[in-house]
Amino acid sequence: MSDKIEKLSELDLQFNAYAKSNYTYNDAELLASLWNIDIVDAKKTIGYKIINKIEHLLPEKIIGGSGKFEGEERKYDLPALGTFVLSPYTYSDAEKLAELWEIGVVDAKEVIGIKIMYGNEDLLPEEVRIVGC
Repeated sequence: MSDKIEKLSELDLQFNAYAKSNYTYNDAELLASLWNIDIVDAKKTIGYKIINKIEHLLPEKIIGGSGKFEGEERKYDLPALGTFVLSPYTYSDAEKLAELWEIGVVDAKEVIGIKIMYGNEDLLPEEVRIVGC
């Protein structure tokens, strides 16, 4: 049982390292495509390489993050969008954030969802933030 708990902690660390990095879903998708692994394994791999300071062993195309397939549209973080939908935030809140930050409404929903997921709602502008959430 101890091994299972240790393993879960290691996976949590890897996912957290990936989530807090400059790497995007597109980077994980590209790595998954290049190495013929699934997206979850690609995210874990990126996190592992960050933690162990061996990012240089990743494919050159994605080192440092923000990689994407040429000519393809950006892929959104679906868990973040789902978090937004289940939150007390509204479409109007997303519109406000989109206007303030000069981004699209879907991007604003994703940002709000990510801030909620990682407990960083205090980083949202006051005009958007819901107090007590």
